[in-house]
Amino acid sequence: MRKLVALALPLAFVAVAAPASAHHQATVSFTASSLTLDPSKCGDYERRPVSRCDGTRVARVTWSGTCGARPFVTVNYWASRAGGGKPIALASEDVDDQTSGVTATILEPGAHVYATVTMDCYWSDPDGTGPEAHSVRATTPPTAEVTIPPWLAAVETTKGNYCNFNPGGRTVLQAGQRGSIVNFGSDYLDKSLLGVGRRTRAGVRQRWVNMRGPGARQRKHPALFLLQEFGRKEPFSGLLRVAPRRPGWHRFWEEVGGVRTNTLAIRAVPNRC
Repeated sequence: MRKLVALALPLAFVAVAAPASAHHQATVSFTASSLTLDPSKCGDYERRPVSRCDGTRVARVTWSGTCGARPFVTVNYWASRAGGGKPIALASEDVDDQTSGVTATILEPGAHVYATVTMDCYWSDPDGTGPEAHSVRATTPPTAEVTIPPWLAAVETTKGNYCNFNPGGRTVLQAGQRGSIVNFGSDYLDKSLLGVGRRTRAGVRQRWVNMRGPGARQRKHPALFLLQEFGRKEPFSGLLRVAPRRPGWHRFWEEVGGVRTNTLAIRAVPNRC
């Protein structure tokens, strides 16, 4: 099991709704939120071409308030857009009949995330003696924003150049051989980290694919290739032409909108020529 990594962000936001009558009002105080890293199997670096994990995070929001009536709470998780614009709804959690608690939900990798909490207080009038049945709503300001890093799920050789060596079904490179191409399979929310699609030219300019190994180091934008069905050059998920110089493990990672992924590795075998 991997150890739990947590970022705790203390907050003290208060949202007060206007009273529905002289005797009824709702106050919601959002006291804290945290974003924790779970699962626990994989770290930032795995010496393998395919990750054992999926890069999801468990987002936990702690909330507390007062109501004086029956409370209904909704915790909404949002992803902000790079460059501004309407936020992207990610998930929501509903809790009834509680004025305080902790909610948790699993969010996908690669996004700038924040949360808001809304409390609806409902007063009923079962006897008809008044005041009339009514509800009051209060919503907290957004929490501080946290970033769920993009996740490099796999690196694979879409083209391999080998001399007197048959890799079979293995994902390997060969030292001293040029012409190999490695594909990066990264998971992230384009509009949150880039503000545009990952395959647009503006998106490619914000992405870097990296390799580091014995005697070799590369950092480039994803390669462009002519796709005949479209008649124009477009990037794949993320391609890098590599030329390992010496045998050994070579590390690969991607930077998306300035946020780094985890690192995977491909072994370069000795040259047999």
